[in-house]
Amino acid sequence: MNHPQSAVTRASLKVVELLGAGRPDLELLIWATVSATDEEVNELASLVSPQDAELLERVVKSVFWSYGLHLCDWVGGLPA
Repeated sequence: MNHPQSAVTRASLKVVELLGAGRPDLELLIWATVSATDEEVNELASLVSPQDAELLERVVKSVFWSYGLHLCDWVGGLPA
């Protein structure tokens, strides 16, 4: 039985898909963080340039907005 994915999950997967289309290196970094320890995540984050971080932020904001998700509403963390 298939359960529908949450809007957050769908939006997150769309972000990875869009980034991967133009920047496979960023897609690999994102996937690598999924099962990484905190220390490994910090090491991976050091590989991301300020320009890459800006690109990621713009894509995340755009995609999440298109799913009706507003990041400014998540000051206390992601919705459950």
